[in-house]
Amino acid sequence: MITAGKKHNTPLLLDMMGVEDQFGLSGASWELIKTFELTAEHIAKRTKELSEKKYK
Repeated sequence: MITAGKKHNTPLLLDMMGVEDQFGLSGASWELIKTFELTAEHIAKRTKELSEKKYK
């Protein structure tokens, strides 16, 4: 539970994922998710990379 005003000593690492700035594409949602690398596998990979940065 997060309480207002509570200070934490652990730094928080953030990363952003999203669709690159380009003209829109059309297709099935699962195709677009794969095209823009927003699948669970891609998210897990980015999370692992971020976690590894944290502990270097």
